[in-house]
Amino acid sequence: MKKYLALVCAIMMCVCCLALAACGGSAASSSSASASASSSSSKAATIEGDWKLAAVEVQGVMAAGDFTSVLGDKTGAALSLKADGTGTMSMQGETTDVKWESSDGKTLSITSTESKDETAITGALDGDVLRLDLSDEKFTGKMIFTADGAYDEAVVIDTASAKPITSADALVGDWKLVGFVMSGLTMYGTADQLASVMGTEIVPTASFTADGKVNLMGSESTYTVDSNGAAVAFGSSTLPVKAIDDKIVVDWGESASGMPSFIFAK
Repeated sequence: MKKYLALVCAIMMCVCCLALAACGGSAASSSSASASASSSSSKAATIEGDWKLAAVEVQGVMAAGDFTSVLGDKTGAALSLKADGTGTMSMQGETTDVKWESSDGKTLSITSTESKDETAITGALDGDVLRLDLSDEKFTGKMIFTADGAYDEAVVIDTASAKPITSADALVGDWKLVGFVMSGLTMYGTADQLASVMGTEIVPTASFTADGKVNLMGSESTYTVDSNGAAVAFGSSTLPVKAIDDKIVVDWGESASGMPSFIFAK
């Protein structure tokens, strides 16, 4: 089952590497910046059943949203556990036969039936949420499953709902990175947690001053604000800066296709 951890970490690291690249090497339907609006509608009383991937957590950073885009297929990831102790685990178009066991109906162990050398994945049922623990020498993480793929503890940010910033007063101050959004997937955590996953000791920040200057994740630059909105001059790019509730969005995606949007909060 190690390949699932490798894939999960690859998803997280892909976004983080793009984030570092955007910094120059230096450092689903929902409400705009709140927890996912829907929760699993059918409460799972037992482990057996069909489960959909709702979120992934690595080093305290949680990823949630549209996994189908980053996993490269329409099904995302799913786990089906039968009462006879057999089942399947599907991800990225591949399905693996598994066996599972539980001594108390709450904790479980899952192993692949296709390889005797596969390490077991352990997990636990908590109400209507099934969490599987994944770890290797570099990362610890969890795959979080629910019956309908919704998880109300996850933050899913819809950057399309961001509003233009037309006053410098709304920007001036110090902001810390709290997340990325890319291809419908939101990665969210504290600045320290994101820095850890990114592999940098520098806490990613954005500091705007009243005289039009900005330090964006270690790079000095300038910004403008007018009736059309705010933007940061970053190298040869102009990055729109918009607002979502009490957060700001610096959108690298508009200047470079496939790059994430950065979410900052005070």
